[in-house]
Amino acid sequence: MHDDSLLQLIRDECDVEETGFVGTETLGRLLRSRRPDLDPAKLGLLLALAGRDGSVPYQEFLQLLSSRRSSSFLAAVTLGRRRLRLGLSRRALGLVAAQTLPAPEPQRQFLSAYSCRPPPLFVPTVTLLQVCLYLYCGVLLDAWLVQCQEVGFVGLPIIYDPRQRHQAWRFISYALLHSGLPQLLYVVFGQLFIGVMLEMAHGTLPVALLYFSGVLAGSLLASVVDMSSPLVGGSGGLYALLSAHLALSAMNWADMQCPLKFLQMAVAVTSMSAELGRAVWQRLSPGDLPQPSFAGHVAGSLAGVTLGVAALAPRAQRWPTTRRLLWWVALGPSFGFLAFAIFWNVFAYGVVSLGHTDNPDPGMWA
Repeated sequence: MHDDSLLQLIRDECDVEETGFVGTETLGRLLRSRRPDLDPAKLGLLLALAGRDGSVPYQEFLQLLSSRRSSSFLAAVTLGRRRLRLGLSRRALGLVAAQTLPAPEPQRQFLSAYSCRPPPLFVPTVTLLQVCLYLYCGVLLDAWLVQCQEVGFVGLPIIYDPRQRHQAWRFISYALLHSGLPQLLYVVFGQLFIGVMLEMAHGTLPVALLYFSGVLAGSLLASVVDMSSPLVGGSGGLYALLSAHLALSAMNWADMQCPLKFLQMAVAVTSMSAELGRAVWQRLSPGDLPQPSFAGHVAGSLAGVTLGVAALAPRAQRWPTTRRLLWWVALGPSFGFLAFAIFWNVFAYGVVSLGHTDNPDPGMWA
């Protein structure tokens, strides 16, 4: 685009009232929308001006585009200010893009468009609720390390209790409670480290839908294959996010430019396996009360590699035919199990006796 045309465009779009000043926020939006039409060198200088706060005199644009000497001086000043103010945040966004968007093109789109308006709120809010409820249960039950072994724990109104499957909210609300401190710490750190970055990169709605899909899949699986145990913890939602992220990373492995990708994959798989092992060991440990099921971990992982790949995959990304076919083959059984599990929970009360009562006594578990 010619300099005169560019100046006229900036005046028309960013200085509608002809005040002689250009709003930096409006300028930033204009430059992002016209990025393909602009010379890269000029675009960098204009973005430096857009990085200021408030407004910029129109005269500075004339100097910037008309004089090489003034352009160099202005670029040095404005870029210096921009680095001081945005250097840390840009590096942080670059880290988020590298960790959550393996393909180069989605990374560039994210870095050019992300504004943190609104900021990621879903994952931090869920995490805060989980921590607050754990503290509340700690005070209520006078137990801080392991809470699921207390008799009063199974009587809480939001735990998934197979005897109370008619209370539909329990299929989701159980994710806010945790069996003990080890599970809570793993879920909190996983959600804050990976979940927040995924929400920044993919948006709140896809991440929230995937999280609750993993939670619901966990309770439905437990209601079918482990009908004698309660279920607690956000592991189903977290494992759905982690599995989807790992699946997308594996599908774009050749495009990943991170030199530590092997180490990151190994750490993620090892930590997930260790937490699953802890849950299995706890479930099989003898006790006066049935131990929580680990169905959430398994179902969340399956939801992540099926529904999660579709929810978090960049819209512009094209998959090979074989890869799309394999995904549909995996997705079909997932929907089939969902339909079967819903049917089971609606009509199976007469098939398997669970000692169902309207007002269950927690001591009945013993």
